[in-house]
Amino acid sequence: MTNKGLEFTLEYAIIKQKDLQWNFRFMISRDVNKVTKLSGNVPAIYNKGGYTGGRDPADEATIS
Repeated sequence: MTNKGLEFTLEYAIIKQKDLQWNFRFMISRDVNKVTKLSGNVPAIYNKGGYTGGRDPADEATIS
């Protein structure tokens, strides 16, 4: 599995007084995960929630 990401944060003190401090913070991030290898000789994982890779069984069944 590989994981690549980037995070950016910007912070600014709008008001900075003795009795009051007001800050602004903006944060954005991006994360990409990729499964690079499965255990053993498994070409794909099929689960109840849907299709996740390899050959699609629906491609093999054609309706005429």
